[in-house]
Formats: sequence, C-alpha cells, structure tokens
Amino acid sequence: MRMLLGIFLLVIITGCSNSTTNKNQKNQNNKLKTLNLPDIYAIDAKFPLTISNLDFKDKRNMLTFNDSITSKIEETIKEYYFTDCLGDSSETFFSIKDIYFNTIRLYDSLQTVFLIIFNPPAQQLNSTVLFYNNTTKEFIEDKFYYNIQSLYNIDKEEIKPSNLKELFEIKAPDIELIDYDKNGKDDFKFTRLHHNGTENAIETIVLKLDDNKVDTLDFRRDWIK
Repeated sequence: MRMLLGIFLLVIITGCSNSTTNKNQKNQNNKLKTLNLPDIYAIDAKFPLTISNLDFKDKRNMLTFNDSITSKIEETIKEYYFTDCLGDSSETFFSIKDIYFNTIRLYDSLQTVFLIIFNPPAQQLNSTVLFYNNTTKEFIEDKFYYNIQSLYNIDKEEIKPSNLKELFEIKAPDIELIDYDKNGKDDFKFTRLHHNGTENAIETIVLKLDDNKVDTLDFRRDWIK
C-alpha cells in the first residue's frame, strides 16, 4: 500500500520545479530568519470539505494557533518556497508571501487536518496536507501533497471551480471521512481531477493514519469518456 502512496505522490506533485539540492537547502535554511513570512491564520471548516464553498474573505472564521502548530505551518511554507519554487533567501524574483494563499483546518475527534494552499506566481494552485494527532499533540511525520490545480482557480482572493470541474460536473467533496475498512475508525478520502493535457480522470485516494504514519488504503483513476 505504501508503494501506491509513493506513486500517487509522484504523479500529483506539480506546480513549481523541484530541483534544489540538499546542500543549497542547508545554506538557505541558515538564512530563514531574514524572510518576511506571511501571517498564519486558518479558516475553520468541517468534513466533508468542498474548498470553493468557503469564504476566505470572512475574517470571523479565521483561527490562530499555538507556537508549535504555527511553526510547523511556517516550516511547510518555507520548504515549498525553497524546494518546489526554487525561491531564494533574498526573495529576488518573488517573496515567500507570494506563494502562500491560506490554510484550512478540519477537526476530527482523533486527528486534525491542515490543508495549506499555495498559489505560486505564474503557476497554478497546489496544496500540502498535514495531519495532527489530537492525543499526542504532535504532527504526523508524513505529509500528503494534494494537487488541486485542475479543480480550482483563484479569482479576486476567492477560490472558484475550474471550467473543467464544472464541465465534468464533479460534485464529490474534495476531502471526506469514510470508514473504508469497517473498523470503526475514520479514514480520509481525497478526490481530485487529473488532467494530462488531453485526457481527464477522476482520481480518488483513501488514506489511513496508523502508528503515526500515513498509509494508502485505496487509489483509483477513472478516465472520463
């Protein structure tokens, strides 16, 4: 099952280029304190989630977090900026604020999901999912890269369905809870639109959290005729 997760992550990680070396990463990390980081807020949402249903302009739903959660989100933004977008510590061509859109928090009884949305310049929407263990008060080591670029666009600071999402009448939630293996525990089902330039498919993946790891229970790609 972990092999499936690896394959899925390899397929959907797009947006910015990913070619920064470990050596450059270490050098850049030494200069992170000079970055002008975005303010970290999150919009509170519930399962099942359809991102375009949220009002990101309504500040009444925005949350702030303790230092450990804020630090983890900042770390994820920095990693995406340097590793995926090839940003530099001087923020020469675009700043770290330019790539970040917002964060969504989804609370479940055992875990909390943080969906960090990126909107890199001249690129399309992408996101990283962090899982937080509510019992241990720690983040799970594995991250999940959830590519939403074919599902949504940003228009005037609002996320709206893409033309393809409307054309194919994709109604399924982006993220929902299901008990896939009927063991009484919630699993996480992600749905996205795969577009390779000429063909389209609905992709679904079901993830479970076990032993502080993320594992894959199911992966499907149904091509649209």
